[in-house]
Amino acid sequence: MNLIFEIVRDILLWIGQLTRLSYNEINIIVYYIVIPYTFLHLLDRIFRSQYLRVGFLVVVLMGLLMTVSYTHLTLPTTPYV
Repeated sequence: MNLIFEIVRDILLWIGQLTRLSYNEINIIVYYIVIPYTFLHLLDRIFRSQYLRVGFLVVVLMGLLMTVSYTHLTLPTTPYV
């Protein structure tokens, strides 16, 4: 289990270096946007519709556009050793 966590952590840190976002910010994007979108995409394929995906994207985009600053959403980070 620790090996899986370390692999995921290293991937998120690598993505953070590429995008210049912190580990916490990447973590929020993956676990609150990418994974739910993937789940809703699978449900839309089962039900043969696009309503869940489109609705989710509208809600996420509205939230992103209406949020002025994201710094209050993350905790101060300490580098992992």
